[in-house]
Amino acid sequence: HSQKNTPQAALPPLIEEAIRAKLKVQLRYESRDGRETCRIIEPLEIIYNVDYLYLIGYCQVRQEKRTFRLDRIIEMKVLPN
Repeated sequence: HSQKNTPQAALPPLIEEAIRAKLKVQLRYESRDGRETCRIIEPLEIIYNVDYLYLIGYCQVRQEKRTFRLDRIIEMKVLPN
């Protein structure tokens, strides 16, 4: 399992700020099958589910709206405009 560099509790406020400021974020993300990927996302909203928090965002790589589970985000940084 990968080392988490961005604390889980820090993610929602960082994401909310990026959404408000219309900034992109760069994610290091662990996929369902355990592979690590790097994505640049335009965050749109955070979804509160019963068990998990999810980030809904437009993925630059896939060129479509994607869902990312917050507890699978290894590292996230907000990119300057």
